[in-house]
Parts: sequence; C-alpha cells; structure tokens
Amino acid sequence: MLAAAPVLSDKDYTISNVIIDSKSGVSGAGRKLKNEYLYCGINENFFAYSALKHRHTGEIEQEFKNLSGRDIKVCFTPHLLPVSRGIFTSVYCNVTRNSKNKISNEEIIDMYQDYYKDCQFIRILGEKIPQLKDVTGTNYCQLGIAYDDRTAVLKVFSIIDNLLKGAAGQAVQNMNLIFNFNEGEALNGQGIFS
Repeated sequence: MLAAAPVLSDKDYTISNVIIDSKSGVSGAGRKLKNEYLYCGINENFFAYSALKHRHTGEIEQEFKNLSGRDIKVCFTPHLLPVSRGIFTSVYCNVTRNSKNKISNEEIIDMYQDYYKDCQFIRILGEKIPQLKDVTGTNYCQLGIAYDDRTAVLKVFSIIDNLLKGAAGQAVQNMNLIFNFNEGEALNGQGIFS
C-alpha cells in the first residue's frame, strides 16, 4: 500500500494493469509446519506461493479502491526468500495523466516526497533501489521509484522489515499515536546492519 498510495490518491493520474511482485522472508509466510518453510526446504531456494487467490488480494483491492475511488484489480504474487525477515515488493502499473502533458520520473518522485513529507518512517530514495539490509531491524519503509516513459510503466520498489514495520513496530507506532506519545518513541534504534 505504501508503494502505491501516492499515485492512487492523486486524481491527475490513472493507473491500470497493476502487478505486485512481493518477496518475503520465511517469517512472512506464517508459522505453518510445512516442508518448504523448514531450513532444508528454504535454504538455497526461492519460489512463488499462493499465486492464485492469495488471502491478501481482496484487502489490497479494497484499499486501492478507498484511495482511488474506483475498482482496480491487482495481480499479486508472493515469493519466499531464504532469509528470516524482510519484504521486498515491486509494484508495476501503467500510469496515464488525465491531461495531455508528459509524465516524468522527477515529477513522480516529487509527488511521492510531497505525499510522505510528514511520515517519519518512510524514506523516498528517488531512483535508488532499496535493499533488505537497509531496513532490517528498523521500523522504516524505503521506496525507490522508476517511471519508464517509454512504456508508461511506473515501478515502485518497497522494502520493510515485516517483523517491525509489518507487525510489532507498526503496533508500537500506532500505540504512540493513540496515546499522544512521540510517534517514534522506542522505534528510532539502529538496524541490525547499521
């Protein structure tokens, strides 16, 4: 959602043909006792799972509609990486402007920076593509942005630590907001690879 929210919310743009390609560490697949989640099944391995009818597709489409005001179907495929934690998501979509002006990568990056300017835990990297190690052990989401004007495809690369920004850290961040604490209270520590 963080990767798509700015362009979905901006009424100057229309997106279509949304493909979400997400790679998750083993902790993102849940705690089911399945052979492919055990060390011997995941070590030195990489594969897609739940390629059709993934349980999160409905809520992704629901939130896309809440942000854009229209029904948008998404093609969502999660993959399992042989790492403990972290989610690297690539969102690809066609973007058109509702006027005839050309779209540039710089304006898309500016739109993302403006949209998230007051968000303490979201970092816009511009054209730089983020890496898992940059957020492991933190509550940050990093976004890299590449608009391909040749194909009219926006590519947004999102990185989070699913055990922090995706779960525990997000809960602490929400609690801080609810109880009027500083939003970053207990969440501004160094990451594992800092």
